Amino acid sequence: QKRMELMAGADPRHALAVTAATEHFTAIFAEWMLSHPELMHATEPRLKTMWLWHSAEEAEHKSTAFDLYQALGGNQDWRITWFKRISIIFLSDLRQQTIANLRADGTLWKWGTWRSAARHLLGRNGLLRQTFGAWRSYFRADFHPSQQHSPLSEDWLRANSAQFKVVGAAA
Repeated sequence: QKRMELMAGADPRHALAVTAATEHFTAIFAEWMLSHPELMHATEPRLKTMWLWHSAEEAEHKSTAFDLYQALGGNQDWRITWFKRISIIFLSDLRQQTIANLRADGTLWKWGTWRSAARHLLGRNGLLRQTFGAWRSYFRADFHPSQQHSPLSEDWLRANSAQFKVVGAAA
């Protein structure tokens, strides 16, 4: 709530820059998830479908807010400034939520939790290691989200189309 109050009265392009920055994060994390579906092998099938569908959906609209920001004359300096801020906020919120979840299920102080976290975040196929380049690319003057195209979302949606129904589609 307080974060939203800070934006009151600001140029609406700032909110678009925040949204574009956040969408970049969710798109690169979604892409990583789609490239590592084995991490969900023990997940209840409906939840696995929901999370992988959501990942595919994030990848599909990753350019929307960015394109609107650009079309409205958004400034590159502000785009990058907001991305730096959102990087700190996003990762801080993610850390805080993860700690709360691990504390709630009693695994926060277990060695296996920390070993698994190190492998999943920093390992050869780890989230941070594999997404750092995509994250860093946002700072380039010629950056556009479409430059990070991957067929994973389209492939997953096509291969799993029997598991979901498009809203508004004929039954």
